[in-house]
Amino acid sequence: MAQPTPRADQPEEPVPLREKTALGFGFVTALGSHNVVHVTAYSIYNVEMGLSPALLSVVLFIQRIWDAALDPLVGHLSDNFRSRFGRRRPFLAVAVLPLAALFAAMWLFPRHETPQALFLYVLVWSLLFYAARSLYSIPLLGLQVEASADYHERTRLAGFTEIFFAIFAILPNWLFAVVAGPLFPDAVTGTHAMGIALGGFFLLTGLAPVFFTRERAYSRIARQQPRTPLRESLGTLVRNRPFLLVLGMQGVVTFGYNIVGILGMYLNYYYVYGGDIRRGAIMQGWNGTFYQFGAIGSVFLYRRLSASLGKRSTALVAAAILAAGSASKWLLFQPAHPWLQLPIWVFNGAGITGITIIALSMLADAADYEELRSGARREGLYASILSLVTKIGYSTGALASGFLLVGTGFEAKLGGAQDPHAIFLMRLLYTALPLAGALGAAFMIRRYPLTEQAAYSIKADLERRRVS
Repeated sequence: MAQPTPRADQPEEPVPLREKTALGFGFVTALGSHNVVHVTAYSIYNVEMGLSPALLSVVLFIQRIWDAALDPLVGHLSDNFRSRFGRRRPFLAVAVLPLAALFAAMWLFPRHETPQALFLYVLVWSLLFYAARSLYSIPLLGLQVEASADYHERTRLAGFTEIFFAIFAILPNWLFAVVAGPLFPDAVTGTHAMGIALGGFFLLTGLAPVFFTRERAYSRIARQQPRTPLRESLGTLVRNRPFLLVLGMQGVVTFGYNIVGILGMYLNYYYVYGGDIRRGAIMQGWNGTFYQFGAIGSVFLYRRLSASLGKRSTALVAAAILAAGSASKWLLFQPAHPWLQLPIWVFNGAGITGITIIALSMLADAADYEELRSGARREGLYASILSLVTKIGYSTGALASGFLLVGTGFEAKLGGAQDPHAIFLMRLLYTALPLAGALGAAFMIRRYPLTEQAAYSIKADLERRRVS
């Protein structure tokens, strides 16, 4: 292979601001709609409506496994779809209205339901919602992956869209405090209003990439490549070592972080604030806000680090930040000083965001590596498998978290009078498991082979092949 000089500050195809903004709004819909479910489900369905945390964890597990199982099918279909409008945007146009409507329906549950009926209501509507979301989010990821051929512009684009999502993601952390507050006569009325308002909002933001993005790889490359069976496409994936390492990095972080995600909420409600749910909800709002502050601020750090150190070293920095935030939980969750915990969330937001940004940027490099090996562009399938692994981490973490909470001996009916041994176990697990995930990610990252020089060499070889 030729060894061209890296171009750290001269992307050949800078993505226009209009297109970056449209992609950012698209990710507000794709990721923000799930984020609302992820952040508010336990507060609304368990704390307010009385659904068992173990039963709720089963719902969250089923919906996410369903969502994950659909992703490779949608990614493969998107890669092999051909139309005069491209292979990604038609999916976005078809899926955005059902996504918004089904999101709203998920929160319009009847006021007085038995736990069994509420379980079925949430399960059925969420499965329909996540089917529409998969149909939207995977082609959107494919659009982002193929938006630029430049090593550093890919990181800049991933950071730009992450900022859009992070700004929106401040909101869900305050939703329970709002719907259960004085603005509404009761929390059920507030939840219904929340569902309708956010459903309309997601429809508007989700339309932006339909009208304001373009598919660079479609006319030059993808339209000419033959359609391939899913089994054959998946076979190429398991031979792509850089991609497998990206999957491992993302998977261990997601699982380690989410298996204890709800413990922070319960520790605030029943340990830090002694059973005062309202004050605990306000603290949770601040925690989520500071998480997003850390996420937004870190984007600019990672852009600089990636340009000077490369993606592998930048990802190691992100894993170290996440490890530091995880370890500090043991010291900074204190009933006497509730506000000491806020730095934890800055570190968590910065660490998770760094892993996410670099994983998406590495994914684009791995797709180039695959094209050099097989001659096919499979951004949709690769993005869907990364999404699948992330969702498996979420879903298995969500399933285990409810049972983990019950297994510690925690009982919501005891309020602030929890068994000290249960609180000890909750604190220990809340600290140790995300720390293990961060260390596992660092182990994967160190073995990632596509340096900046290798990525530019692959790009040069691909350009010569396309014109020959």
